[in-house]
Amino acid sequence: MSSKPIDLDVDNTDENQRFGYRPLFSRSIRSLTSLAIGIAVTSITVAVFSLFSFLLTTPGPRGIWLWWIACAGQFLVALICAQFAAHFPLTGFTYQSASRLIHPLVGWGFGWLYAILWIVAIIGADFGLATQVVVPLFDLSTSIGMAEVVCVIVVILQAAIVILSVQLMK
Repeated sequence: MSSKPIDLDVDNTDENQRFGYRPLFSRSIRSLTSLAIGIAVTSITVAVFSLFSFLLTTPGPRGIWLWWIACAGQFLVALICAQFAAHFPLTGFTYQSASRLIHPLVGWGFGWLYAILWIVAIIGADFGLATQVVVPLFDLSTSIGMAEVVCVIVVILQAAIVILSVQLMK
């Protein structure tokens, strides 16, 4: 049984075009549009997490019906983000964009900054989930230590889900 060596410098342009992906690098999103998308994405999420306890304490349980409005707004923002996501390169868009437009070293820095951003954002959202949802829902101690323990457990569960889903998709 003979094995052929793998050529790592294969131009797979034909295969990409067969699946509908044309290798283009166009900048159609301007700076102000990008800023507006970023504000829209974060504002709804921040409002939902910060106003959850206010919603339950002020109008009471009937305030839950206001969540339908928040979910509809978040769905519209998700549709807009999905439309813009179709214009990003397949992988590593922050590195690719910055390294092609400016310099590969700047792209490397942008890639690391984006990784750090996701680490901080995930831990921040999980800490909000721990303090605003899990601790009151299960009537746990309201200490910071308990919220930190719940946050670590949620991060570990999320990591396990991601790892298992990648293994399942193989």
